[in-house]
Amino acid sequence: MNSKLRLKNIFVGGCFLVCLALAGCWDLLISGTFTTVYYLEDAIVSTDDSLNSVHVDLSGNEDWEDHKGNIKRIEGIEFWVRVTNHGEDSASAQIWITDNGSLTTPTEVESHATLVFDGPRIGPGDTTEIDREESIHHIEHLEELKAQVLSDSFHVYVIAKDIPFNVEFLDSVAFIITFTAGK
Repeated sequence: MNSKLRLKNIFVGGCFLVCLALAGCWDLLISGTFTTVYYLEDAIVSTDDSLNSVHVDLSGNEDWEDHKGNIKRIEGIEFWVRVTNHGEDSASAQIWITDNGSLTTPTEVESHATLVFDGPRIGPGDTTEIDREESIHHIEHLEELKAQVLSDSFHVYVIAKDIPFNVEFLDSVAFIITFTAGK
C-alpha cells in the first residue's frame, strides 16, 4: 500500500511539472538567485592632484561566468569598503565608474563617469569601514551601476567631494552582486 501511495505522489508531482512547463512557468523551476563577490585587488589612492583607476573584469569571476549567459536581472549591488582619509580635513570618499580608463583629474571623473557610492564624512587621519548593510544608504544611480555590471567590464575611480583630499582604498573594496539566473 505504501508503494502505491508513493507511485501516486510521483505521478501527481510529474503531472504538476508538466502543467507548469506547458503554462510557461518552467523558468520558475530552474531559476535561482546567486551572490558573487568581486574584490578589487589593486589599491586606489586619490588626491586632488592625482588619481588612478582600477579595471574591473567580471569575466574572471567563476560564479559570474557560470551564470552570465542566463542572467535575468541584477537584484542588488552592495559594497564593502574600508577607506582611509590621509588629508588634513574631513572628506567624503566617492566611488565612480565608467568605461573610460584614461581619466586623470577629479574634474574629468565628475564629467565622464557615474557616481555610484557617496560615502560618509571621514575625519582627518581616520579609517572607516562601511559594511554591505550600511552601503545601501550610500549607493547612487543604481540602475546605471547595474547596467555597467552587466557589461562585465568597467573602471573604478575614487575621489572625494571635498577639495583638497587624499583618500586611500587599499585592498578594501568589494562589490557584492546578487542576481537571478535561469534557463
